[in-house]
Amino acid sequence: MPIIAYLGSTVNDYKQNSLSILLNMDVCCPNHTTSKMAVHDHYKRKIKETGEEILIYRFICYKCRKTVAILPDFLLPYKQYSANEIEVVLFDSESMGVYDIETDASVYTVRRWLKGMHKQIEVWISLLKAQVFKMENKMISEISLYGLSLMEQLTTLTNKLPKIQSCGNKLGYAAIYIFNHFNFKIIST
Repeated sequence: MPIIAYLGSTVNDYKQNSLSILLNMDVCCPNHTTSKMAVHDHYKRKIKETGEEILIYRFICYKCRKTVAILPDFLLPYKQYSANEIEVVLFDSESMGVYDIETDASVYTVRRWLKGMHKQIEVWISLLKAQVFKMENKMISEISLYGLSLMEQLTTLTNKLPKIQSCGNKLGYAAIYIFNHFNFKIIST
């Protein structure tokens, strides 16, 4: 699983600042919690709706050789489109049909997102409830989420967590908490 982190608000910001931000991060290995991981390698990743390419950096634990990619929060793991584009589609799908949503993605891709991301967001909502309890010592009442769409529930839960720096989309904000607090630990940024 990758780590999701704020590494810039835009692609240009990411290109200019991500490496310096990453070099100042202390990322601990999940297998050796006292062992810091180091920048090891990178690969190219294309953002489909814009055609822009960025470098995604990988960290390595020199004790166990485990590697992990650090994604900016405007991208989601295993998705070719940005989190911003997917989020707009998910919000638009609450009030309009698949054919009415304005996106560069095909109708097939939009349908796949709606099916797959809804299942994923349901899991994320459960994990965020646990995170709110762990970090804020607050139980989330199911009644407070009743009648809300999945994206509204996600927004409600992320608003209950401590504020963190992010690029501004709710999927990326939630992903920072989910992928970092349940898999890896960034001890400072």
